[in-house]
Amino acid sequence: MKDSYYLSARKGIEDFCISQSIELVRVFRNDSNYLDMLRGCDGIICLGKFAQEEVKSFIEICSNIVFLDMRVEQYNITSLTMDFKQAVRDALDYLYHLGHRKIDLWVVKSMWEIMSFWLIRDWKNTLHI
Repeated sequence: MKDSYYLSARKGIEDFCISQSIELVRVFRNDSNYLDMLRGCDGIICLGKFAQEEVKSFIEICSNIVFLDMRVEQYNITSLTMDFKQAVRDALDYLYHLGHRKIDLWVVKSMWEIMSFWLIRDWKNTLHI
């Protein structure tokens, strides 16, 4: 995990656990027995992208699980995605399918610069309008 985004997220999780006196077991995919290392944990925080087979294995080991930066379709699994593009699409689709046709989007200037190009083009293409 050399990506600064993931390193920052991991550090935030570790700092929080330390500040709350939560015992933290760091497990990485390339650890030879990483699934065994998860057994006995009260909860699992999965940071990054995982194959469906891995997701299934994690859930079998512990039902108290959160996926960060990975969308998980199952309703009984908590996931938080940092994919703003997908999050905006989901929100717009939801409002559109409720019948709303005039939708305002309020964002800070820096976010608009990132989102404006793909937002309107991609969403209209998705709805074929």
